[in-house]
Amino acid sequence: MIRSAAKSLKRSEIFYNLPDSVIQSLVDQVEPVTLEKGKILFHKGDIGDALYLLEEGWVKFVGEDKDGQEVVFNQEGPGAVFGEMALIDNEPRSAGVVALTDAKLLKLSRKSFLDVMEAQPILGQEIAKNIITRLRLATTYIELAIEWSKEIAAGNYDYVEQQTQTEGATVVAANSSDRERATRFLGTFFQMVKDVRAREEQLKKELTELKVVIDHQRRKKEVAELTENEFFRSLRKKKKQQDED
Repeated sequence: MIRSAAKSLKRSEIFYNLPDSVIQSLVDQVEPVTLEKGKILFHKGDIGDALYLLEEGWVKFVGEDKDGQEVVFNQEGPGAVFGEMALIDNEPRSAGVVALTDAKLLKLSRKSFLDVMEAQPILGQEIAKNIITRLRLATTYIELAIEWSKEIAAGNYDYVEQQTQTEGATVVAANSSDRERATRFLGTFFQMVKDVRAREEQLKKELTELKVVIDHQRRKKEVAELTENEFFRSLRKKKKQQDED
């Protein structure tokens, strides 16, 4: 476990520049964590008491919309480090983490993390790079959300549905661009487009049926008004007299 943990720390995106002596000291402080596919590591709003390094497997970062439906923000694979933001700003977790596959992680406590960051300023630089990478993805995510919202407002449902063919619950290739990743993650959020379109089609159908009923009632009224005028009453009277004769 010691050799494996050291290797995982050294290949991670924020620890790889640390001296071997620091890596070895961290090995003594990390705790192994296993997570089965579909299991939750932590929820949005939980207290941030540790950061995690993903040794094996994939996880997704999720939130919920107002109806309680899952929204996928990001995915990470082996070598990813996450959970450090809550340790730095002492705020609750900004998103939940769920295993996309069986996963193995290393857990580093708040105290150990802060001690290392104080002793190794270079760690702060790597953390900043990591956060900037996420911010770039978040910016792309927001830009696409605005773009798609405009298409929906214009009634261009086909455009959005074509972008959401693959659900965000599946693993996204690590070398995908920010736009490709954001498109996949937004797919779970914009599944609502199908419901919006279905409701609109149903409303159109109901309006058409209502128009038919209204037109039918109008014609009945017009026919009734027409046949009740003096001319038609006269015709009916003559017809009746002819039948009697």
